[in-house]
Amino acid sequence: METIKDTGKYSVKSSGAKFPTCSYLNSLGLFLLILLWSYALFIKLADLALFQRQMHQQPFSSAVILVLIYVVPILEASTVILLILNQRKPGLLISLLLLFGFTIYVILALSHFFPKIPCSCGGMISKMSWKTHFWFDIFFMVINANCLFVELKKKGGRRAQY
Repeated sequence: METIKDTGKYSVKSSGAKFPTCSYLNSLGLFLLILLWSYALFIKLADLALFQRQMHQQPFSSAVILVLIYVVPILEASTVILLILNQRKPGLLISLLLLFGFTIYVILALSHFFPKIPCSCGGMISKMSWKTHFWFDIFFMVINANCLFVELKKKGGRRAQY
């Protein structure tokens, strides 16, 4: 039977092979979330007029659309800034809120809840089918939830040991 020794940075099997611990996977998850929201924000700001036109095609009231045009980029920027500045809990909560909202929208699109649902996503994400978009969102929600779980398990400013 192999034994595993946790050295803090690596979990070491008795055979001597090293495997990254939870902290490395959490760092990768945070990096992917920063990349996701940076990309989404950049695409919106790079062609703000296109983003606004796409938003006005959404099946929502004009008042809701006007709010979303400002709130979504602000929340995306806030998420990136908070995650970069090591304010992870609020950054991850905002990120999860955004992902949850986008996933609900995708579920409504997949269920044909609205007669017409344009995708206002930009760049590569706009090329995805609704089903692919759903799994993309779920993938990032799982990453986000895992990172948030790790952050909530911190004790006394130190990461929880697994």
